[in-house]
Amino acid sequence: MTSSSQSTNHTPRTIRVRSTSPASTLDLGVALASALNAGDIVLLHGELGAGKTHLTRGLAQGLGLNASSVSSPTFVLMAEHHTPASPTNPSTPLIHIDAYRLLGDDLDELGLAEARPDQAVIVLEWPSRVQSWVDRQDPHRVVRVELQHVVTNPDQRDIIITLPAAIATRPHAAGLLAQANLQSANARANNDEPDDKPRAWTTCPITKKPVAPDCPTWPFANEKARLADLNRWFTGDYRISREATQDDLDELHGSA
Repeated sequence: MTSSSQSTNHTPRTIRVRSTSPASTLDLGVALASALNAGDIVLLHGELGAGKTHLTRGLAQGLGLNASSVSSPTFVLMAEHHTPASPTNPSTPLIHIDAYRLLGDDLDELGLAEARPDQAVIVLEWPSRVQSWVDRQDPHRVVRVELQHVVTNPDQRDIIITLPAAIATRPHAAGLLAQANLQSANARANNDEPDDKPRAWTTCPITKKPVAPDCPTWPFANEKARLADLNRWFTGDYRISREATQDDLDELHGSA
């Protein structure tokens, strides 16, 4: 999959990239951080195990922080990261929020204002749970990132980054586009099958019902079947294609 973009002085830029590993997802987070300033907000959308934690660790690293301290804020809901990776290098604080257990305006009750978000980059997982809060933020400071599993390769992720024009036109945003192009080129070089291979009718492994190629939950018949399959994977009832990683487990606990 190639990186693509459309931008004018007012149009957001969309960057699409194929990540081939957790390490490349982290590298993309590092590149994204180079385009961010304190006060920016990154909304992370993605299923369990999609790589949200790896991307956040990359963001922390790119902001000059100790990335090893970053994990999914499952029970604390909000984690603040201030420790620089090197005492001699400048860093920008990161506020990492897991909103899965929140609703509506509950985000305000976490003490976010006291954490001085204008002096940090905010990373928000499950933003749809606090949509009313998201709607009140400056859209020129909000970056949207969607991470999707690749059906034909369980080790890869499709990542879509939408930058508002105000961020896309910053000088350092060019580095993000270069990194996205590099990763997509590597993915194409290592792929045995074309990125745009058309889907075919298949049978849902849970319901045993036929699934059309355009079904949004393909190869599962519906969202309930997809979640049932994912639950079997994590509980060890069967192994579908690969071992669960620590990132998978972090995100599973974060959505419990």
